[in-house]
Amino acid sequence: MENIRTVKQILRNFELVSGLKVNFNKCSILGLNMKAEEVEQLAGIMECKVGETPFSYLGLQVGFNHHKPPS
Repeated sequence: MENIRTVKQILRNFELVSGLKVNFNKCSILGLNMKAEEVEQLAGIMECKVGETPFSYLGLQVGFNHHKPPS
C-alpha cells in the first residue's frame, strides 16, 4: 500500500512543478494477478475507478485476444 501512496505523491508533485492537473476521476487502475478487493482498495487510495480488460487506448484494443473468437 505504501507504494501506491508514493505514486500518488509523485503525481501530486508533478502537478505542483508543472502547473498541470492530474484528473484522477478519469483515471483507471488495473491489477494483474491481484484479488479484486485489493484493486478496489488501491483505486480508493488513488481516488480513481477500477478498470477492466479489454480496454481501448488511443482507439486500440488492449488486453484483447485476437486469436480467440468472440463469444
